[in-house]
Amino acid sequence: MGKAIYELGLEHIGEKYVFGIVVPKKNSNWKGPWDCAEFASWCTYQATKKLYGCNEQEDAYTGFWWRDVKRFGIKISIEKAMKIKGAMLLRAPKKNPAKIGHIAISDGAGGTVEAKGAKYGVVKDVVSGRRWDCGVLVPGVNYEGENNDSDESDTYNLPEYSFFLKSPYLKHALILEAKKKLNEVNIFPGEMNTTFDIDFFHGLYSFQLLNGLVPDGELGKETLIEMNLI
Repeated sequence: MGKAIYELGLEHIGEKYVFGIVVPKKNSNWKGPWDCAEFASWCTYQATKKLYGCNEQEDAYTGFWWRDVKRFGIKISIEKAMKIKGAMLLRAPKKNPAKIGHIAISDGAGGTVEAKGAKYGVVKDVVSGRRWDCGVLVPGVNYEGENNDSDESDTYNLPEYSFFLKSPYLKHALILEAKKKLNEVNIFPGEMNTTFDIDFFHGLYSFQLLNGLVPDGELGKETLIEMNLI
C-alpha cells in the first residue's frame, strides 16, 4: 500500500496548487487543485481507505499530521523515510504563531512527489538539502523497505541555508538582508537587524504566498533565491 500511495501521487504531476484548498478525500476522480497536506491525505485515503492528517470535517493540515504522529502514528528518521516508498517527510508547523509546515511523499530513493506551492504545482523533488522534522508511516500500511536495516549514514544532507523561528532567536547576516527585501515590498514593518523574530516570520510567510513558494515562514534556499540573495 505504501507503493500505491506514491504511485497515486505520480498520476497528478503537473496539477495546480491552491493554498488552503479542501479536497474531497473520497473522490477518486479529483484532479486538483491541491495543497501539500490535502495531497498527502488524499493519496493516503485512496490507497488505504484511512483518513489521516485530517480533522472531523476531513480538512487536512500538516498540524493534523503532526498530531496524528504523536497520537498513534509511526515516527521514523528522515534517512529511513527516504528509503521507504510512500512514507511521508514532514515539517511540522509552528504552534505560535500558528502557520503551516510542509509534507511530501517519499519515492523510496531519495526523491519525493508533493504539492509544493503555487509556483510549482504537483512536482517531483528531493529530500536532501531541505529541512524536515521526521519521517512518518501510517499504521496498518504495508511499506516496501520498512525493515531495511542498511547503513543510514551519509544519505540525508542538511540544508545549506535553514533559518526558522525558534527560541532563542536565530541570528545571521542573511536575515537582515532578507528583512530589507521584505521592507522594499512593504511586508515587513519590524526592526532591521539580524534576528529571526516573529515579525520576520510573518513577513516571510506573506512573501512566500505572494511568490508561490512553500509558505512555511522559513528562510531557506528557494526563498533566498527568490529574493536574489544567493
